[in-house]
Amino acid sequence: MRYRSFYQAADLFWPRRWKARWRWLWGAIAAGTVLVTALPLSAEDWIPVRAGIHHGISGMAVLEHTPETLSLLVVHDNKGDAKEPRLAVIRLGDRPQYTPLPWPDTVQPVDLEALTPIPGLPTPGFMALSSQGEVYHLEVSAQQDVRLRRVFRLPSVARGANFEGLSLQVFGNRLWMFWGDRGQDDRLATLHWGELDPATYTLQRQNSTQIQVPWPTNDVRHLSDLRVDSGGVVYLSAAMDQGNDGPFASAVYIIGTMQLSAYNLQFNLIDQLVPLYRSEHHKIEALELLPGPEGGILLGTDDENFGGWLRQP
Repeated sequence: MRYRSFYQAADLFWPRRWKARWRWLWGAIAAGTVLVTALPLSAEDWIPVRAGIHHGISGMAVLEHTPETLSLLVVHDNKGDAKEPRLAVIRLGDRPQYTPLPWPDTVQPVDLEALTPIPGLPTPGFMALSSQGEVYHLEVSAQQDVRLRRVFRLPSVARGANFEGLSLQVFGNRLWMFWGDRGQDDRLATLHWGELDPATYTLQRQNSTQIQVPWPTNDVRHLSDLRVDSGGVVYLSAAMDQGNDGPFASAVYIIGTMQLSAYNLQFNLIDQLVPLYRSEHHKIEALELLPGPEGGILLGTDDENFGGWLRQP
């Protein structure tokens, strides 16, 4: 499905309580009666998950989603020994339940920054990405046993690149990978994509584009996570980071759409980026899309010394 407008995409994916507010805001913008600003996130929307610098959420993906249950697989960007967790399961309910999972290899990954589900697999499969371009193919059983299937490296990693976003999606019956170099201030973010062969873990038909967000404006990483949905809509978070004690700020955007043309994907950038969500207190480094009438955008933060937080739709 292709979205005819930013409004249509937002209306389909926003939680119900935000839709009426967005329709009003969009109408007011069209009429020229209000200044374009983002809808703020109130403090009570955020749920603390785990305190401390080793428990920030740098990537997440849905592990189980039913009307009664929501469980997430998350990654942490730790760089030390095995005592510092890399993987965990968060089960949401009245109170979040946090369960660290052992890394399924003697060699610990360094600085995991993104996580995405692999669509179309009978056993839940995921890929995690480190800041330096290593990709880890993981399987997680119903008993939460983790298996490492393969480790491979992104092609042609540029000097100074620092990756913080990863997404997988199927277009034209082929699996496509999307990954992002975060950028920093005057160095713009770079969104890459290519067709992934799941048998050989090689990428073909690669392309890229640069991204600059309008907000935050200082100490900004123009890309801190990304998702591409089945309709081709590209979601992106951006974040301000001024150190382990903050202050932090973040915004979430729809930046454009991917369109299949012959054997290639073409990216169509939105002319003017407007934040879907905006937080002046948290560093959003993880986003996930929850489908269905009660779904929306799930957000996770790596607030360094202040730990990890979640916001449900």
